[in-house]
Amino acid sequence: MSASAAAMTALCLTATTYAWFSRNDNVWLESTNVKMQWDDGILISLDGTNFSQDISSNQFKELIAGEAETYDNLAYDGCTLKLDENGNIQYDEAGNAIFEYDTVVREDVYKDVPVLDEDGNPVLDADNNPVTKQELDYTNYNHVSEVAKKNSEEDARYIQFDLYFRLSTEGSTSSSNFREKYNLVFGDLTKISAEDTSVKLKNKLTAYQNGEVTEYGSGDELSLNVANAMRLGVNSSDLGGLKVYETPTDLDLGSVALEGADETDPTHYKNYSAMYTYYNSLFPKYPLSEGKNKMVQTDNNYSDDSLGLFTYDYTEKKYNDLKVTFYMWLEGWDADYIYGVDAAGRDISVYLEFTYKETE
Repeated sequence: MSASAAAMTALCLTATTYAWFSRNDNVWLESTNVKMQWDDGILISLDGTNFSQDISSNQFKELIAGEAETYDNLAYDGCTLKLDENGNIQYDEAGNAIFEYDTVVREDVYKDVPVLDEDGNPVLDADNNPVTKQELDYTNYNHVSEVAKKNSEEDARYIQFDLYFRLSTEGSTSSSNFREKYNLVFGDLTKISAEDTSVKLKNKLTAYQNGEVTEYGSGDELSLNVANAMRLGVNSSDLGGLKVYETPTDLDLGSVALEGADETDPTHYKNYSAMYTYYNSLFPKYPLSEGKNKMVQTDNNYSDDSLGLFTYDYTEKKYNDLKVTFYMWLEGWDADYIYGVDAAGRDISVYLEFTYKETE
């Protein structure tokens, strides 16, 4: 991750008066009062105390997992934001977004089965009624939701971290480029990427790609890019809630399999979702019976949002610091969340760049 100094850094000369004198082929500048100001630009911090120009990959790894080596051994499985019945994101008491994931459990339900004799005939009681016994019903499987853990916790499924930003101006506010307010924004280099790859299918599925619905069979290869299933979430006091980014590539297979969507909304139609149809082909004993009931609207453009507002305090002679919370996860309901992706295809790269710009 990197923090850009933007295009604001400047050296300003103010209130200067000077004259040139030629003396024996030497050139002199008459002594005068020169004020110099540096607009130092944006600084970033992991703890809100120690600020620097950028954050190294090792610093970030240590933030998430304690040690870089521990982070390198982490792998994250799919999860999804927990929503209420109206589609609102659920938060814990500390204001952190709650994530959940789907798991299959077998309930210990018993059923009555007839008792048979050695010849396979039903055993009857004194009233000539069949004798029964209770046996465990091994077909009773249900999908249930579990709360997901974060960062390097055991079985963690998403990453969450805070970044702090400071706009440093230690000089006069009289310079020509001074503005009372600036927006913190993503820089142009911000991106989520992964290698294009393909999966050799073990069963059939239906996929929607490049405007076409295609039926695939066992042995076919499906081209995809797992970065399409990646989500970046951002929250700050200025945003007033979690903003979610989804940036599809040319190989995008669609978005969240949404219950109630039909052919007119092919990127959310569950019967066109490669994830949904492939899962049900692979696991017929406990298939998904419906898509996600509600979904969070996503944005595919990092550059059009303010992540926070720097406002100059004339008493303190500085701008306020900003705290922004970030989340990263693989959206488990996304069409590109496919079983069987190779190791190279699962390696997702996230590069975050930040800068600031004048308010409109």
